[in-house]
Formats: sequence, structure tokens, C-alpha cells
Amino acid sequence: MPRDASSSVRAVVRVRPLLQQELEAGHENCCQASGDRSILVRVGAANQFRKYSFDACLPEDRSQKQVFQESGVTCLLDAAVAGYAATVLAYGQTGSGKTYTMMGRSSTGDRTSDCGDEVKRNDGLVIRAARRLFRQIGESTGGSRITVGASFAEIFNAPGAVNECICDLLNPDAGHLQVRFSQKHGFFISDLAVAECRTLADVRAVLEAGLQNRRVNAHALNRESSRTHALFTLHIDSEQDKVCPLHKSKDWSREMQQS
Repeated sequence: MPRDASSSVRAVVRVRPLLQQELEAGHENCCQASGDRSILVRVGAANQFRKYSFDACLPEDRSQKQVFQESGVTCLLDAAVAGYAATVLAYGQTGSGKTYTMMGRSSTGDRTSDCGDEVKRNDGLVIRAARRLFRQIGESTGGSRITVGASFAEIFNAPGAVNECICDLLNPDAGHLQVRFSQKHGFFISDLAVAECRTLADVRAVLEAGLQNRRVNAHALNRESSRTHALFTLHIDSEQDKVCPLHKSKDWSREMQQS
């Protein structure tokens, strides 16, 4: 895939370091970064490697801040502010670090909800993207009025259900929600709550509230695995003046679970 910002899709790989329990068990890495765009994956027991290329490859020593800077998310934010829908999709095996990359520390770890508008070292892409978004809004000189909202949904397999179900993590008592389609809005989740966010602290509060309601099931690879799909959305509305129609865009952050 091309590396330039005009590309509609970018594929970025992040290599997760071994966890303490994995080191103690004598596990070894099966993959490693090779330059800034390739990864080497060990196959079989003969120490043979296969090389795969992507738009970017982030080695295991990359910090959360560096992942945000090097993954291309800033280009997506620019597009979202300009009125386009933008999506960040984290995909990988359970325990591979999707939640940490997107959301930051697990809700039972050292994530704190009282750090306001400050970005912490372990904050993920959601909080870092929101901070940049509010900075862009504050620096805007176009005369438009921009408002931001946030929603948080979860997709999961309910016992006995034929299809996957959708839950509003900000209003879990609302029951199972439905996906609808309209010519004006495209596909959307009906009756999903959208919380107004005026500051980064507001976005953090929405994120924290939703994470507290996620389904968690421990297993061998991850003691705090969500085992579900999460969909966190920043809704960006821009109105140029009283006679111009309201312009809407979305910045989607999705975490897809591959068991």
C-alpha cells in the first residue's frame, strides 16, 4: 500500500513485547520488526523467517505516544475535521494488545479518570486523538462552530442469539440495539446515546464509563480479555453560519477481537 496521506487505507503493525509471565515461562518472540515497513515472522522450528510489508511497522519498544505519531492517525483526524468519516481499526488475536493500544491501561490497571485534560504516558489512541481534535478546534480560524460528541457501543455474542448483539456501554439498560440504514446517515446504531464533550476530560469520562460496562472473561492469554468488539465514536458537527447546513463527520475507533 502507498505511504502517502492520500491513501484511503493504511495497514500498520505493532509488535507486542513479551509479558512478564511469558518471560518467566521461557517464551520467545516469533516476530520482529525489519526496518520501518516490514516484519519478520518465524515459521516452524528451523528458525526460518517470512517477511511481510506494511505501510508501517512499529517495534516492541515503541511508546503509546510514538504509536500515535507514526500510525497515521493524525491524517485521519485532519480528514474527519474536514468532513470525512475516518476509522481506526485494531485487529488481532486475543491478548495481542488491542485494548491497550486503543484505550490505554485496562480499567483494573493504573488508568485514572481524574487526570482531566492531561495525557498520561499509557493513554491510547482514543484519548490522544481527542486531545489533538480539541487543539485543532481551538486553533481553527474559519469562523465555524464545531461541537463534539462521543458514543461507545459493544458487539458481543449473547447466549442463544442467532446474530451478534449490540449494547450501549453508556446506557447498558437500554437492551439490544439495532443497526439501521438511511440515505442521509448511512449505517448507524439506532438509539445509541451520544454524550456531549467539550473537553478532553469529558471524552475520558465517557471512555471510562463505557469500559466499566464491558464484558470481561479471563483466559490463558489474557486475564482481562473483553472477548467482544468495541466501537468508540467521536461525532464532529460543524456549522459555518446560520444559513449553511450543519456538516457532520465521524472519527471511529474500533477494536475487533480475533479469538
